[in-house]
Amino acid sequence: MGAVLLAAAVLAACQDVTGPDSQQYASLAIAPVIAPGPRPPDLLPIDNVRIRVTRPSGELVQETVVPFPADSSRISVRLRVPLRGRSERLRVTVELRAALVVLYSGSAEVEVWAEGQGPVATSQPSLSYVGPGFQIARIQIAPRDTVLSFGDLLTFRVSAFDAGGNPLPDPAVTWSMTPALTPISAAGQLTAPLVYGTVTVRAVTTSGVGDSTRLRFVPRPTALTILSGNAQQGALGSQLGAPLAVVVKAADGLGVAGVPVRFRAITTGGSVRDAQVTTDAIGRAETVATLGSTVGAYTYEAAVTGLTPVTFTENAIAAVASALTIVSGNNQSALAGVLLPSPLVVKATDAAGNPVSGTVVDWTILAGGGLLGAATTTTGPDGTTQVLYTLGGLPGAATVRAALHNAPAITVSFTETALAGAGLALSIVSGNNQSALVGLPLPSPLVVKATDAFGSPVAGQQVDWTIVSGGGLLGSASTTTGVDGTTQVLYTLGSVAGTATIRAALHNAPTSAVQFTATALAAAASALSIVSGNNQSALVGLQLPSPLVVKATDTAGRAVSGAQIDWTIVSGGGLLGSATTTTGSDGTTQVLYTLGSVAGPATIRAALHNAPAVTVSFTETALAAGSNALTLVSGDNQSALVGLQLPAPLVVKATDPGGNPVSGALVDWTIVSGGGLLSSATTTTAPDGTTQVLYTVGSVAGSAT
Repeated sequence: MGAVLLAAAVLAACQDVTGPDSQQYASLAIAPVIAPGPRPPDLLPIDNVRIRVTRPSGELVQETVVPFPADSSRISVRLRVPLRGRSERLRVTVELRAALVVLYSGSAEVEVWAEGQGPVATSQPSLSYVGPGFQIARIQIAPRDTVLSFGDLLTFRVSAFDAGGNPLPDPAVTWSMTPALTPISAAGQLTAPLVYGTVTVRAVTTSGVGDSTRLRFVPRPTALTILSGNAQQGALGSQLGAPLAVVVKAADGLGVAGVPVRFRAITTGGSVRDAQVTTDAIGRAETVATLGSTVGAYTYEAAVTGLTPVTFTENAIAAVASALTIVSGNNQSALAGVLLPSPLVVKATDAAGNPVSGTVVDWTILAGGGLLGAATTTTGPDGTTQVLYTLGGLPGAATVRAALHNAPAITVSFTETALAGAGLALSIVSGNNQSALVGLPLPSPLVVKATDAFGSPVAGQQVDWTIVSGGGLLGSASTTTGVDGTTQVLYTLGSVAGTATIRAALHNAPTSAVQFTATALAAAASALSIVSGNNQSALVGLQLPSPLVVKATDTAGRAVSGAQIDWTIVSGGGLLGSATTTTGSDGTTQVLYTLGSVAGPATIRAALHNAPAVTVSFTETALAAGSNALTLVSGDNQSALVGLQLPAPLVVKATDPGGNPVSGALVDWTIVSGGGLLSSATTTTAPDGTTQVLYTVGSVAGSAT
């Protein structure tokens, strides 16, 4: 039908549909317009028009179907529709159909008036194609641009996509071929005719969306022959100068296009650029071959399925270096006497520019002194070789020459610069003004950077590190700058809180120095625990065998040194070695304790001086001494004039079953015979278990007991 305007004019088809006069009616003229876009195929001609008039709520006002004759190109429909008032706003929906298949659809709102109350309203809805395949925006034929041998069968496939590129179900299409050298079925299948030719195959959907591709018919290949590229010669590892070319021919001697040719290297070490090449319009296919790294013959094969393969024989010869170029390492600088940061690298190539391996290169210092890592080096598989160079001791330019050993006239020269130490500078990069608890490493390393007079980083510089104050430990006494001119060291703070200073200086320029400042923070003790000495026992009045030991720690459980501990006897009496002690580097401190003179438990409390509520308590036991032996110590067998006191006291010692002295034991003294006078009737043993009494002899000469 094409893009046809359906105007409100009575031409080939016109129909007036009216209703009864029992209420108000409006006359409505309908003249739809087809929007640009897909069109239905000729096999689906429009034969009827369906019209629906509804209110905004969706309530149906009127519906009718109008026939559309095959020879019509325009339509005008006038309806007489019932109203609920003087005027209403209605929606008109028009469908152009082929039988019951909707091909076009569209709707529009229109204001209508009761007859005699206003003009006749005209609705012109825009109709869009909604028939079969209306979502398809693009189709694609596969395979594309194909070559088919005489008598071979091929089936094309078609994929469909919407406007967003999303795949759709496979569409129904109509196939055609130009020129029509062979029939193509409705399923897209054909058999190649026995005739040369190229055709265009086209597929079109029912909505008119199409795609096309080229198809070439050729005879079956019968022979594969070498066209060119055989018996070449090249340097080891090089690409051959001419491609390996073959031609595929049919029985009539003409080249066959579109035939896959497989290329491969048969000899180990050789390679081809393309594993498979399709013949061109005249049956030709070619690839490039590369020789291996071993001297000798290399064989390459070209093959086509169903045909006898052909082989190429090529020859690899040892390459001869004829050129030398600088790769890297030129125009470097460093301090005099220092190794350059990068090696000097050269590359040897042959006359064709291919790298040559195994070539000896001689290295010579022409000016500036210094030291080379080697006098000769040998190129590797990529044709390169290198040497390290340490600059001479004097500032200035240095020249190093590299020459081909077998062609001494072929040389290149490197120019390097030895810098005077005065031009060096050292600066802090990071790590200054850090802090941490005493005895702990700083969280970040101390980092410095060495630069030359131009501000460029200098590699290979030794930096000496020194602790100026604050104690502690450095990770290393000296480090060396890297390629970015930086170097670093780790630092652990000393055991005393306060400021620490670390100095970094260039070894070859000691006046170029910087200083880092770090702060050692005193740890704050927050916990106290018993280490040892709890639950001991001893005789009353004696010192416990082991000291009482406690440990102070911070919130992280780390030992805190320098914390003051206050010691208190809570019960049981006795004597402490000290009322206060201070923790050592391991966080511990201790005190000695002598039990009281009364048997029973004793309690000693240790408390943090700066946090008195943080305490621990030791419980000890004073045991009553039980003596069961008394021995004479001294004073026996003395003599004196009657009525006088003996020159030395009478001394005894009380001991327990283990032979240990017993203090506090009462000893009763009695004159058995001889009369006289004792200084006391009872005495008490001292800590060493002894006690004594004075004795005055009687008035009658003789023995006294």
